[in-house]
Amino acid sequence: MSRNARRENARREDADRVDASREATRRDGACREATHREHGGRHVEARAVGDVAGDILQRIRGDGGRVTATRRLIVEAMLDAASHHLTANDIVDAVRRREPAFHRSTVYRTLDRLAELGVVDRMQIGAGPAVYHLSARPHHHLVCDRCGAVQEAPPDALDAVAARLAGTRGFVLNPAATPLHGLCASCAT
Repeated sequence: MSRNARRENARREDADRVDASREATRRDGACREATHREHGGRHVEARAVGDVAGDILQRIRGDGGRVTATRRLIVEAMLDAASHHLTANDIVDAVRRREPAFHRSTVYRTLDRLAELGVVDRMQIGAGPAVYHLSARPHHHLVCDRCGAVQEAPPDALDAVAARLAGTRGFVLNPAATPLHGLCASCAT
């Protein structure tokens, strides 16, 4: 099959997914509006999660990106997940619960593009696969080397270190890209 034929097939598949996603969104809208769900350990109104998805999709538009059905499904899967940090395989599994024929490579390409747009952050937290999380709220990651727990730290936690490195070495630190390793409170005692 030629490259153009493969592209045309992929375009048709994406168009079919858009139609299916729109129909599913229309069907789910009334139910999601009134329900509550557990999200990241907090009880969140379903509409609030929809608002967050809308804000993220608006960021994509604002950065010159297109809001495709694929991107919408991935953002929604990440927002709906119980965990804040997801591997690409976690996201594939979540999306396939809604769209069983979804291609794994589409998730990887979409995650790469969302990272370029600043919508998701890719992090290598431990020895396993990279994890992704929505970058709607800046924070640092504290990783326990013993139990593997990941905690969030405030975004200004490394400001003094970043300022000192910039002043003494001219080095501009990207602290959000680097997890901080150590022991959590439970493992340290």
